[in-house]
Amino acid sequence: MSAGGNLSDLNYDSDLNYKGYFDFQEILRFMKKWMEDRDLSFYERRVNVKGDLKGNRYKIKLEGDKRINPYVKWYLIVEIFGFDIDQREVVEKGKKVKKDYGRLKFIFDGKIILDPDNQWESSEFMEKLRDKFFHGKVVKWDNDMVWSDELYYLMYALKEDFSRYLGMYCLG
Repeated sequence: MSAGGNLSDLNYDSDLNYKGYFDFQEILRFMKKWMEDRDLSFYERRVNVKGDLKGNRYKIKLEGDKRINPYVKWYLIVEIFGFDIDQREVVEKGKKVKKDYGRLKFIFDGKIILDPDNQWESSEFMEKLRDKFFHGKVVKWDNDMVWSDELYYLMYALKEDFSRYLGMYCLG
């Protein structure tokens, strides 16, 4: 991905806060399955894990990408921040099991990459032609009205499905 103006930020920037019991590995499995069910490639980047007096802290970045056509690629980004995480024993279905307990913050974001293969970067003239004419005139409507909308609704669906998964969704 170059800095040649081919990155379009969706500005979805939605977050979700959760406090309670959870299984971190199950969360990661849910995200992976959700993305793969929608033909997105899945990447997990464990950014930071550390402990302190109040418990463990996590920062994990999950990414998914999908090639829409030869010129457009979507990126979904989910950052997970965990605070004050420790393991506690709970009774689940009549058995004692250890589960993680703490605060989690999920930040959902999306980006559209135009020209992910840098086909237009053979010269400075071609880059300017891409930025001013092709992105500014030819694919502007598709980017603003089609690809951005579809990615926005995909991000919204991920947040809603994940809220249901965590039991944070009201019915009725």
